[in-house]
Amino acid sequence: MSFLSTAVRNTASLFVAVAVVPALAGHWACAQTPIVPSAIAAHGLPIRADTVDGFAGDKDVRGWFGSYVYAVSRTTVAGKPAYLVTMDYTSKEKGTFQSDTLALDAATLNPLWRRFHARTDSASVTFNGRHASGWSLQNERNVKVDYELPATSFAGPMLRWILPSLPLAVGYQGAMSVFSIWKNAEDKALINVTGSETVDLASRKVDTWVLQSPSGARTWIDKSSGKIVQAFTPDGGRGSWLVMR
Repeated sequence: MSFLSTAVRNTASLFVAVAVVPALAGHWACAQTPIVPSAIAAHGLPIRADTVDGFAGDKDVRGWFGSYVYAVSRTTVAGKPAYLVTMDYTSKEKGTFQSDTLALDAATLNPLWRRFHARTDSASVTFNGRHASGWSLQNERNVKVDYELPATSFAGPMLRWILPSLPLAVGYQGAMSVFSIWKNAEDKALINVTGSETVDLASRKVDTWVLQSPSGARTWIDKSSGKIVQAFTPDGGRGSWLVMR
């Protein structure tokens, strides 16, 4: 599968897009470098907000369907330092929105709770240690969440925030596991850096690493900051784009 946003417009698919990014794809391979929460926690998460526009087809204003704000902020939960990893989506279609919040212990990245709200889909999950319990509702399908999350797995969509901690270079391959509250199961994925490319972004040029999956999905990562500057998913014929402002 893939791991950040497929940029489709219905509510259910939009979450898959947010939790699973174009260019992060492939099969779980033991030969790949494992990416685990404890290693990322040692570096810490970047505190910032990224605003991203979604386009159907070409990167043209006529295909714009909405915008996302992805952010990490610091807070305190039960007296301990924590991160809030958030996503807020606003559609050009009135009444269509999404809000996703994952709370993590700042020292370990152990999950504390997760909440998701949209016009039709929603979820509420609490973690006791690394045991997830709660519920999710997607496409009128109710899922009971009851899962013991291994220490090697991430509790939610984290690719955007872990990239600055990875030693990206052409040929780099990393494997990670992410818990899906919509399936009460883990998703396995591969990060594969296939090349580098200079990208025109608004009024500037950005040197990037390129991640590519067998499906043709691609993600471009700013070499200097580790930020995802754009992503392409070949879904629905012409495909779709997510582009950072």
